[in-house]
Amino acid sequence: MNFLKNITIGQYASGDSFLHRMDPRFKLVILLVMVIQCFLLDKWLLLIAPFMFFVVASFLSGISFRFIMRGLKPVVPFILIAFICNSLLTPGHPVLMWKPPFAFSFSTDISGPVPEFDFFMIAMTAEGLDFGFFMSMRLIIVVLAASLFTLTTSPTEITDAIESLLRWGRPIGLPAHEIAMMMSIALRFIPTLTEHLERIVCAQMSRGADFEAKSIIEKAKCFIPVLIPLFVNAFKTAEDLSIAMEARCYRGGDGRTKLRAMKASWRDFASSAFVAVFCAALNYFQFFSRSI
Repeated sequence: MNFLKNITIGQYASGDSFLHRMDPRFKLVILLVMVIQCFLLDKWLLLIAPFMFFVVASFLSGISFRFIMRGLKPVVPFILIAFICNSLLTPGHPVLMWKPPFAFSFSTDISGPVPEFDFFMIAMTAEGLDFGFFMSMRLIIVVLAASLFTLTTSPTEITDAIESLLRWGRPIGLPAHEIAMMMSIALRFIPTLTEHLERIVCAQMSRGADFEAKSIIEKAKCFIPVLIPLFVNAFKTAEDLSIAMEARCYRGGDGRTKLRAMKASWRDFASSAFVAVFCAALNYFQFFSRSI
């Protein structure tokens, strides 16, 4: 069960790097802008630029890039499923075709007309491969960005940043502090639930459970006795947290003060200006590629 140790989203690595010293509000806004920018791009080659952006940001964080990339291992099955589904379900020029009874054919002519659709034929198209790479790159960038943000921002800073950015909604009754607290607790519970899951799996393996079975049905049967104690531990942890908050007279965000006030510095403004120029350049190249 080594994949349990590869979850980096929700973990925090303390440090004194460039990203650690940035204002969490600016980091959160930059993260959202870059993720939205990735969804606005329509070519997977252009996604290489945002990927390299986060690679450079990982070096500025002082955290090993190999450690950050470990967070991709748990989502590799989802990336493969997205790639395969888009490759097979996107219409276009077939590259690899299969039709019963077990007859394969391979084609390299993708310049001619699109053949008529055959319900009994499974075809992997050139457009599907291109779109599959595109969606895979999107997922990789989103996971990399989220891991980098949580690794360089403590849960307290995340809560303060979300609450500060949602202050505009207070006049209309938006519970900014409660929303920020819920999101912070949800992120904090990811490594906690992962640790509980690892302990339960080790306990079941000591009782003879075979989680390395090749059959999918056997693996599913082994995970059934894992899910029940996992949910019980999750509810128990949530109850302990609520009791601890009540014992400390927690009454929400009204009248609460901050131990550390957030202040913007030159790093935040310089990073924001760079991201603005970076996104403008990406949009220009995308428009330029459409016009030619």
